Amino acid sequence: MVERPASVVKEAVENSVDAGATEVRVSVFEGGKVRLTVEDNGEGMAFGDLPLAVSRHATSKISSVEELGRLNTLGFRGEALPSIAAVSRLEIRSRREGDDEGGLLRVEGGSRVLHTPISCRKGTWLSVEDLFYTLPARKKFMKSALSEGRRISALIRDFAAAYPSVAFYENRDGKDGFSTPGDGDREGVLRILWGRDADLRSCEAAATNLKLECWWAPFPGKTRSQVSSFVNGRVVNDSVIRGAAGSICRPYPGNWMFLFTLDPELLDANIHPAKAEVRFRYPGEVYDTIQQAVLKLSGDLPVLPAGGGGAFSP
Repeated sequence: MVERPASVVKEAVENSVDAGATEVRVSVFEGGKVRLTVEDNGEGMAFGDLPLAVSRHATSKISSVEELGRLNTLGFRGEALPSIAAVSRLEIRSRREGDDEGGLLRVEGGSRVLHTPISCRKGTWLSVEDLFYTLPARKKFMKSALSEGRRISALIRDFAAAYPSVAFYENRDGKDGFSTPGDGDREGVLRILWGRDADLRSCEAAATNLKLECWWAPFPGKTRSQVSSFVNGRVVNDSVIRGAAGSICRPYPGNWMFLFTLDPELLDANIHPAKAEVRFRYPGEVYDTIQQAVLKLSGDLPVLPAGGGGAFSP
């Protein structure tokens, strides 16, 4: 589902991660409203597969309906690139390792205008220009370039925290911005995000079917928290996690990060158009593990407000 430039970046970066990339470069012009590019060094695509990449419901990530119940990839529907191609000027360049040459595919407003062999680096380079030029009504509802750019920056930072072994590079209007080394050190990434001198604390918690890695950097003297959450590497803004964090973390303002891991068969990632929410088979374990983690990090069992809810920002 393509709602704004950040939606395009999310889908492209998820494809990069699924392709085994160790470097992802995101360049944005005018907040992505004019142009954005995502480049990776992943496995790339064969020349003949490029048209399939923009064919609706064509995906190499699952081979049967049954696999929807045990997803091990971030992407799986085969809807993102066709949806992006239908409302923009899309160009993809890609080459697999071992292939003598790569391929270039250009699509404008859903119509293929060019598919030709070219010389290019291993991996995939994706460019999107004039987003929503085919849908003027949608285009006018985009926010300012500054606002859209901030959404993209926040998203890149989330991916960097979730995948510390991947080096991320951000460029905004020709100027280098946020970057990470890709050395696998999550604490190092969080210090880039939250400050070198942040009082970083971390712990692990577990339930029968769920594991949680939790990070906290307290905000002395403040009353609100910033919460980021990930489920099996997927960036989510989930109501179950949001509700648990809102009530349990309320007495402990700060930057909170929750990284959940569980068997894919105990998770439904196919319930939201933008894959922003998931459904847990055992949602009570989410609450239990967050409570365990907060207890470990704070040293004090929080007093839960009546009716739940709390002051935090997703």
